Formats: sequence, structure tokens, C-alpha cells
Amino acid sequence: MNILYSLKNISLKYPSLGDPDKQSNIPNIALDDLSLDIYRNEHLVILGANGSGKSSLGKLLAGLAGDISGEIYYKGDKVTHYHRDVFQDVTMILQEPQNQVLMPTVSEELAYPLGNRRVETDLINSKIDEMAKLLDLDKLLSKSPDELSGGQITAVAMASCLITDPETIILDEPDSHLDGQMNSKMIKLIDGYKGQKTIILITQYPALALNADRVIVLDKGKLMNHGKPGEVFSGLKECEKSAPGFQFDPNDVNLKTNGQNQTLHKPVDNSEPLLSLENISYAYEDEINVIQGINLEIRAGEKLALVGPSGAGKTTLGLIMAGLLESKSGTLKLKNRHLADYQMKDLRSLSTMAMQLPERALLGETVAEDIKYGPLNIGKHDINSIVAKYLNEFGIASLKERHPFSLSGGEKRKVALAGVLAMESEIIILDEPSAALDPDATDQLIDLLKSLNDKTIIVISHDIEFASSVTDRFIGINNGAIAFDLPADKFLLEKH
Repeated sequence: MNILYSLKNISLKYPSLGDPDKQSNIPNIALDDLSLDIYRNEHLVILGANGSGKSSLGKLLAGLAGDISGEIYYKGDKVTHYHRDVFQDVTMILQEPQNQVLMPTVSEELAYPLGNRRVETDLINSKIDEMAKLLDLDKLLSKSPDELSGGQITAVAMASCLITDPETIILDEPDSHLDGQMNSKMIKLIDGYKGQKTIILITQYPALALNADRVIVLDKGKLMNHGKPGEVFSGLKECEKSAPGFQFDPNDVNLKTNGQNQTLHKPVDNSEPLLSLENISYAYEDEINVIQGINLEIRAGEKLALVGPSGAGKTTLGLIMAGLLESKSGTLKLKNRHLADYQMKDLRSLSTMAMQLPERALLGETVAEDIKYGPLNIGKHDINSIVAKYLNEFGIASLKERHPFSLSGGEKRKVALAGVLAMESEIIILDEPSAALDPDATDQLIDLLKSLNDKTIIVISHDIEFASSVTDRFIGINNGAIAFDLPADKFLLEKH
């Protein structure tokens, strides 16, 4: 086989961030004496737990890494001056795709890489139309990326990378924010490129590697195993146990509502609702409503899931319920009191939200300081004990002096979740909490959420298996409206 990359004794470390006098200034070793060959036109899957070095290896192969030692050979030539220009025919969809979507509109984002290559305007427009149809971006071309959901941003990043017809495509956890329909399209795209392009897929889940030509497994920056999937895995059944939760297809459970609300599930509890929404609507600047006429009651101690396709309005609804976004019309009450009447400190004690994109909520110079931030600002006592508790709950005590932005995507997710749960608010809203978590971390989160019997938990997720493990009520959102409101068992029965 024709070798595309040959890595010899590669080590990669990231400079520390933050106060140079603190322990967080210790450099982070991401890859440790790694030697590996990658072949032209092979479909390679990189597996490993959170923080194992998967994303770092992907960035290295795309020319995006920093402090490297060792030797890299690319297309038979030794790389003597490592920089992005050496790998112009390699594209990478980052694990945090919002960091690579930079232009004011989706259309301009797709045009940008072609314009850099001096492609003629007519061909640029033709390619934009082709890619928009392929990834369901037709109606989003004039929108700002700031108006898009996490799944839509991922689709834009993917389109921007694929539009140049690269020779090598690196995808870092691309399914983390995609709904079931888009995830299926992505898998079909990858299958269509097999044997024609080099595909490098980074994932937590062995089941996604079953159709690969080869699999490598990383742990703490070292190569632990490699070979064909059948050689690396002990058996198909074991792989299936580690598969990601079955994804939500927008065609499931009659999600085509045309804006009409259907309230099918009424809680048995006749007590006053903890949170009530009456005719809630919201529109971003000069746009049609992304949330329209939402009527919903949530009682203390309920565990519910908001599900639906990307761009349906789930995150917007979560932000409104958390008091982080003000609805344009309707009435929102918490404990029978208008949300706007609460002081922010009091509101955060009652309701808090973990963002879909964790980087947007990381504020501390160290992991410990970041987790401390929320509890401290709402007047919690015994802060150090709270921080220690949630460092241990999420298995990140060893990272407590690290700067949050020096962590892997999955580790950032853990820190962000720990910071929100440490506030111990009555209502906890979690937006795609299982995204980028490895299977062990997902199981730990499930156990933790199940233990919070006195909390009201709202999970926004495409991962139906995860959501069904921690909630007992499913609310479907489509086109900004409630499509269904069902007990979990009835939803799962109808889905299958």
C-alpha cells in the first residue's frame, strides 16, 4: 500500500495557559513517542477515551499542531518546516466546529475556501448550491452562524471543508451535535468516499469503526493497539455495547406539526407547576419565530427530555426557560412568579443551564476555579468541599490545576457540567450533555443524574438512549412548536 503519512517518534505538547506561577503552567503532553503509518485512500478510525490524544493526532495530520518533536513524512517527503501550507490538500472538521466557522453568513463561509483558491465566481456559486443541497443548508445560506444550532454549525463546517474536494478528510467527533437524519447523511458521505479519499474518523465509539479499513487506539498519547476492526475488537457484541445512543430521526413520532401544539401527556401530579410557559414565542432579529406558541408545565422533581431535529428550537427554548433569553411574547413563571421579577443571583440558585458548546461557559483560570465560579457567585458555603465533590464525580480531580482551554473537548464538557451541577440549582437544564463524552464518562453522568431525585432536570439531546436513561417524559420540538408530549415508555414504543 502507498504510505501517505509516516510518523516517527512523534511527541506533541501544548503550552500552558494562565498564571505562570501556578501548577497549571505545566505543559500538557498530548502525544508521547508515537510512531504510525497511514496509507493513501484508507478509511482509518482513531479511538480512545477523553483526553487520550485523538484530536491532537488529527490536528497534527492537518498541519494544525504546535510544539512537535520527532519526524513526519508526508507523501514520501520529510517535513522539514511543519506548517499548515504543507497539508493544503488535507481538511479537518474540528470537534468544536464553531471555532472554524468565521464568516458573517453561511454562504460566505462556504465561498471563502474557494475564493482563497481563486475559483471563478460562477463555479463558486454552483458548488455552494451543490453542497447546500447535500447537507440541508439551502434555507440557511443567508443566516449568521450565531443563529444556528450546534448541529447546523457542524453541517456548515463539514460543507466548508468538503467543498474544496480535498484528498484527505479528518473528522473529529462529527456526530456529537448531529441529529439522526444528518448523522445518516454523514455516514453515507464517508462510505461514498471509501477507496477514493483518505478518511480519518475520530470517535469514542467502536461501533462506528466496524466498516473501517483499520483502527488505532490511543491512551494518554500513546499507541495502544492497531489493526483491522476484527483484530482490535474482541467481538461484535462488545462493540455494540459501546455504540453511541440511537439517534433521533425527525421523521419519528409524527414530528410534522405545521406549528400546531399537541399536548398528549399530562403529569399525574396535580400540584402547582414549578415552571410554567404560556404562549411563549421568540424570533431572532427580523426572522420568523423559532419558538412559537409554547405551552408547557413542569413540576418539581420531573425529569424530561426535549428532542427534535437540529434547528427545531430546543436550545432556544432551554435558554428561555433558564432566564438567559427573554421571550418576545407570552408568560413564563417560576414558582408562580414572573421570571423577570427575580434578581439574577436568586434566579441562578433556582435554575441553571449547561451550554451545548462548553467553551462559551468556561471562565476560570484553572478547572477548580471554573467549577468554583458558579457556587461562589450565588452565595454557596463550604465552596472547597463542593468543588472537590464535583471534581471527583466527573473524574477530573487530576485536572484541577489545568487551564480549561488546554483540555480535550470531552474534558471541557466534564468541566462545564461539573460547574453547572455544583450550583445545585432546583432546575438543571443540560444541552447535549453526552456530546463528546466517552462511554465510561457517559455512564458516570447517567448515574449522577439518576441520584438527583430532588432536582428538576431538563435534558436537550439527540442521544435518545442517554435521554431515556435519565428522564421519564419526552417533549418533541419541531419548527419551534411542541409536536408531542409523551411518557418515555410510550415515546420509545412509538419510535420502534
